[in-house]
Amino acid sequence: MAGRDDRLIAGLARAGAARVLPGEALARRTTFRIGGPARLWVEIADAGALGRVRDFLEGQGVPWRILGGGSNVLAPDAGYPGAVVRLTGGLAAHALEGTRLTAGAGASMGALAAAARAAGLAGLESVGTLPGTLGGALAGNAGYAGRAIGELVESVTVLGADGAIAVLPAAAITFQYRRSSLRGGVILGATLGLAPGDREAIARAAESCAAERRARQPLSLPSAGCVFRNPPGAAAGALIEGAGAKGWTEGGAAVSAVHANFIVNEGGARAADVRRLIERVRARVLERFGIALECEIEIMAGDE
Repeated sequence: MAGRDDRLIAGLARAGAARVLPGEALARRTTFRIGGPARLWVEIADAGALGRVRDFLEGQGVPWRILGGGSNVLAPDAGYPGAVVRLTGGLAAHALEGTRLTAGAGASMGALAAAARAAGLAGLESVGTLPGTLGGALAGNAGYAGRAIGELVESVTVLGADGAIAVLPAAAITFQYRRSSLRGGVILGATLGLAPGDREAIARAAESCAAERRARQPLSLPSAGCVFRNPPGAAAGALIEGAGAKGWTEGGAAVSAVHANFIVNEGGARAADVRRLIERVRARVLERFGIALECEIEIMAGDE
């Protein structure tokens, strides 16, 4: 395998990868702090290199996937058997023009919110408090406090299967509660339409959202955010608490005592612990309320 990986690393460098790390622990790259090694960790800084790297990996029969901030994913204990790609450089940069913010998919939501705030542009006060990158936020239509990223989108740039770059207007994209038609595609970046505002008022609103999250969510422990989507007309956290599952544990994983829709890593939790806890909670809520909860976090495929 070592010789094969050496050839892959050399091929990725020729394709334009900015950096390649063999055996990178996904626990270091996810907010859950869970996950075994990726066979290859690949950083890519521009769209042309991303297309060439994709073609090279697929030509070699090596599975690959993009991982943003790792904030909404459960990585497998045994790791990932292919290449995990992180967008950096130009694919993580941003620029402002008037009230429009254009950014690469690898840009962090916090950095975008800070740039908007400094420019006196409103719109990212709530969504900008979320961890992760723009690409992940777009794919899952991330939101908080009644605002979702899809509401701000003017266009999204994607890489097609044929290597062509396309700009999709907002009207061509379906945004739903914690879902979008972008999921499964290769998102390169987006342009968001913001609104002029008072810098101090924007800063106060952002801090209010951040303070609310600190008070209501278990941010002091590693997690992947809300585990389940809220079903129509109900809150997943309230259902879990009502079913008596708050505080349940499996190994180092626990249903948070602060917010029942969070599973936290109390120390040494494994993906298997989290998966067992998810299934126990889902079964109890179904038994008590007849509601089948759907996962909001992605349970990443691997070598398990």
